[in-house]
Amino acid sequence: VVSLLLDRGADVNAHAVSGSYGNALCAVAYGGKETIVKLLLDRGADANAFAVSGNYGTALCAAACGGWELIVRLLL
Repeated sequence: VVSLLLDRGADVNAHAVSGSYGNALCAVAYGGKETIVKLLLDRGADANAFAVSGNYGTALCAAACGGWELIVRLLL
C-alpha cells in the first residue's frame, strides 16, 4: 500500500498537523516496520526531518524510544 501511495504522488516527507508521530517515517520507525522504513528512505524520506507535531521529533528518536536497534542503525 505504501508503494502504491508513493507511486501515485504521495509526499514521502509530508508532515502531520496533529497526532503522535509527525510524519510517516517517525510512525513506522516507532512501530518497528523495518521494511517500510527502508522503502521510505529509498523513496527520498528525510531521515533528519524534525516533526513539529508528534511526540518524538525525529525518526531516530522514535526508533530509539520504540527499542528498534536495527532501525536506529538504518537512520544513522
